[in-house]
Amino acid sequence: MEERDVLKGVGYIFPGQASQKVGMGEDLLNAFPAYSAKFHELNAASSKDLLGLCLKGPEEALNDTVNTQPCIYAVSVSIYHVLKEMGLGIPQAVAGHSLGEYSALNGAGVFGYVQGLRYVQYRADFMKDAAEKNPGVMYAISKPNFDVLWNIFSIISGKGVIKIANYNSPKQVVVAMQATLEEKALQLLREAGRIIKLPVNGAFHTSLMTEANSKLYNAHFNQSAFGYPHCQVYSNYDGSPSKDPLLIGSKLINQMPSSVRWVDTINNMYNDGVRTYVEVGPGNVLANLMKHFDLPDVTVLSTRNVEGLNQVIEHLQTIKKVVMY
Repeated sequence: MEERDVLKGVGYIFPGQASQKVGMGEDLLNAFPAYSAKFHELNAASSKDLLGLCLKGPEEALNDTVNTQPCIYAVSVSIYHVLKEMGLGIPQAVAGHSLGEYSALNGAGVFGYVQGLRYVQYRADFMKDAAEKNPGVMYAISKPNFDVLWNIFSIISGKGVIKIANYNSPKQVVVAMQATLEEKALQLLREAGRIIKLPVNGAFHTSLMTEANSKLYNAHFNQSAFGYPHCQVYSNYDGSPSKDPLLIGSKLINQMPSSVRWVDTINNMYNDGVRTYVEVGPGNVLANLMKHFDLPDVTVLSTRNVEGLNQVIEHLQTIKKVVMY
């Protein structure tokens, strides 16, 4: 790869759960042959009807973790495949939010499309099993008062698992806890900020996912098969970049029970020169979170539909011309 092939200042960010909706990707199937070809390849490789789930749902089935994760992965990497086939070059950096980290690693060339799908399916199955064994709940908190949160944790933590699972933006965190703590915690959480309950039944990114994490990586995770990424990969585990396959793998191994450090991820990408953030996947959750960051001279784009993807292609073509000349 030559230096001019790198889109300097461009970062691809890949979404996780909560970005799904029935009908996602339908317009892309008809407009982009590269998207259609890759999605159908992944659908054929899956034990699930990803195409039917994405296009027809029903919503309850699509929102089931074991379906949500492979569907979002398939849509995201198929969109990435369009950008790759356009010959637009390699982004300077990639990152993904939770599940999206697997899409990002595929985009960086660490593992293949189908291998990534297998990892994601096992991940989803084990996470659902863990949630059924130890039910949990998650609440998004806007404009959090951290002093209040730390006080809540000190009061409740002795009774079970409760923690910040996602540091999503300077103005939003997600708190996860055992379901048995919900009634007591809810009384206190209202004092910490505006809260919204998320439609999940597990305390993801807490120690309740440790068993699922062990099952995934002991039985199915072949870290030695990871390739060298062709760009910097920013980890959920600590928000820092790496191009070392062993380090990338060791951080991914610790992802499920650990908090998602998305604030650190976005800020570190910015400090390393990223000024164009492209959300590669369904929806615009990550693009909307970017509005919470006080980062000057930043362009945020989304590939959630045909219009958005065409805008991204046009913008990246402009950047590529600048890089080449």
